[in-house]
Amino acid sequence: LLLAALGTVALLRSATQRAALDVIVEARIPITKSLGMVADGVNVQAIQLRNLVIFSSDDITKASLDRITAVRGTLVEQIKVLDSLIRSDKGREIQGRMQQQSAEFLRLGDQYLTMVKQGQKDEALRLLEEALRPAQQAYQATIAEQVAYQARVTEEASARAEAAASALMRDVLIAAAIGIALAILLAISIIRSITRPLAQAVHAADRVAAGDLSGQIVVRATDETGQLLGALQRMQQSLVNTVS
Repeated sequence: LLLAALGTVALLRSATQRAALDVIVEARIPITKSLGMVADGVNVQAIQLRNLVIFSSDDITKASLDRITAVRGTLVEQIKVLDSLIRSDKGREIQGRMQQQSAEFLRLGDQYLTMVKQGQKDEALRLLEEALRPAQQAYQATIAEQVAYQARVTEEASARAEAAASALMRDVLIAAAIGIALAILLAISIIRSITRPLAQAVHAADRVAAGDLSGQIVVRATDETGQLLGALQRMQQSLVNTVS
């Protein structure tokens, strides 16, 4: 029963460790990956938006616009991933601010792109400096806050997984030690159950061989050793009857 209880505890520990690892694999790693892609996407947009007022080449302008469009699509997908994975109140609060700042960054970016396409580069540059860049920096600061918070959550999840692994190892070692101890005790008990009756039989045989028929041979078992003691008992009684 004790071993069964320890086995049950070990299974529960294993389930706890597996759950902690599942959290890391299924949530923590994807969140970290998505946040990295969001941060990179904002940086790429910022670079391409600046390129639109720095360079006048049509090829560079087209490449920058295409890159901005592609990155925006990726950001929308990753924001959805984060919405589905982030569960804590603090994480969702930061995520809400990220979404608001993302919307503001996109709004100002669209306004900026419209100015660039209309040839209003001076107005676009002023918008970039006075509104778009501050919105970008605020957005990036919130992303960094989310990254830092999720890193702490990941560390806590890793610590729980390590603690579960340590507890599982401890329980397995305890179960093994108890199993070995019980096996030793069982072996000693079996050996004694054999050697004690044998010693009693040898002592009785020696006593009878010495001519002492007054002793009492007690038979408490029905196994082979008990049968041997029974035979000695009958032999002693037979000798007593003969002498009488």
